[in-house]
Amino acid sequence: MKTQPRLPSLRHRLLARGRAAWLGAVCVALAPLGTQAASAPRQLLPNGDAELATSEPGWPDHWSRPTSGSFSWDEENGRRYIRLNTTEPGQVVLTYRSLPITPDIKAVQVSLRARVIGLKCGPQSWFDARVMSDFKTKDGQKLKGARTISFRRDTDGWVERSVRFAVPEGAALLELMPTLFQTYSGTFDIDELIVTAIDPAELAPAPAPAPAS
Repeated sequence: MKTQPRLPSLRHRLLARGRAAWLGAVCVALAPLGTQAASAPRQLLPNGDAELATSEPGWPDHWSRPTSGSFSWDEENGRRYIRLNTTEPGQVVLTYRSLPITPDIKAVQVSLRARVIGLKCGPQSWFDARVMSDFKTKDGQKLKGARTISFRRDTDGWVERSVRFAVPEGAALLELMPTLFQTYSGTFDIDELIVTAIDPAELAPAPAPAPAS
């Protein structure tokens, strides 16, 4: 005589359905988070927006104080920023940042929110308001490859600028120096200095060589 298979009770069926629905909801909730985490840009520079000041009163963490000109940590519309001023012609008014470069970082984007007021550049083409950049090895030797964000005239309020460049072989450090470089006069406001690791494929390709005549 064959035995009829035992059917699950109503309670067990309801529990199974509830467990499946719960697992499905968890998967749906986590899927967007996983996608977002995978695609989120990797920020490298702490306190690039100059909002935090926990170590030194009146000056943002990780930013060096200039040794010439005048400078301040100001606020406008609820946002903090750094202001550099040339007080004598020919000064180098500079604040310094640096960040380690690990071997997995092959290219970076440096972006900046800035405002330039009353700028009068010096006699050389590089005597202006700029964010200078340098790569260095672990032994402190400079490497070529970093690019500069520069301003030769006043901006129309706050503007955003960015540059992208590859990381040279052997680089262990990236230095960033927002500067009024030997200008006659000027005010350089700096906010949102952001460094992001990017895929080297995002870099613009080099221009094709001109055909031989």
